[in-house]
Amino acid sequence: GSAAAGRAGACGRTAVRLTRRVSSARGPRLLVRSPVPVMRPAAGPVRRIVAGFVVALVTAAVVFGLGRVADAVSHAREPVAPEVAEVAEVAEVTVAVDAPGTVWDVADGVAPNATGPQRAAMVDRIVVANSLTSLRVRPGEVLRVPLR
Repeated sequence: GSAAAGRAGACGRTAVRLTRRVSSARGPRLLVRSPVPVMRPAAGPVRRIVAGFVVALVTAAVVFGLGRVADAVSHAREPVAPEVAEVAEVAEVTVAVDAPGTVWDVADGVAPNATGPQRAAMVDRIVVANSLTSLRVRPGEVLRVPLR
């Protein structure tokens, strides 16, 4: 083999191409090795853009997933707001109406953190306890508000 056969090509690899050569004298044919550099196609801009997009997409998915987990953990650690009935140690409160409004306003003032169904149940209890025929209340009216 020749000394050039062991040298690396432009990309660090060398391929060997076998060529046929005939000696000048009438003798046997010899196969001689000649180095041929193997060129890899460079990663084009489209390939780089696609690879960058995939990396960005995977990163965004990981960040989003970690955010969801952190949100779930923080909600699990928050103390649950106790029910209106659990907070009150008395069974009934008396409320004097200050401004014109409705029984819904009174229920909202007594239990501002109550959910919709809890507030609706409280409105029903106020109407029944005070024998109201209308949901409207007038200033100066005194209402009994059952808490349970």
